[in-house]
This record gives sequence, C-alpha cells and structure tokens, in this order.
Amino acid sequence: MPDTHYLVLAEQGSVRVQAERDGKTMLSRQRFRDEQEAWEWIASVRQWARLPPRIGKEMLRRILMR
Repeated sequence: MPDTHYLVLAEQGSVRVQAERDGKTMLSRQRFRDEQEAWEWIASVRQWARLPPRIGKEMLRRILMR
C-alpha cells in the first residue's frame, strides 16, 4: 500500500487541499461558487489520493458561507 495522506484546511472562505501519494504532493487552493462545485472538486482530489476526504458536509458548508 502506498504511503498516502490527505489534508483539507479552511482558509479565508476557500478550501486548501494537500494530497500526497507515492512521494508526490499535490497542493491546491480553490474557491467555489456553491457546495456542489466544491464536492465535485474534492471528489476529484479524493480519487487522485485514493482516500476518503477528512471533511464533513457541515464543515464544508461553514467554509463556503464565510
């Protein structure tokens, strides 16, 4: 199993995602129009990292409402 970890942080109304797999890191910071757009983007990162996101819908909703 590859060494993989996935981190989601709220930063000033945006979502910052860091995904690491097999020694490669992807770091991205995004702003979203709505919750659906955010979940679609997070799903693409989750697929890349092969791990479920450590972020709940309520947490994401609070981030997007800022």
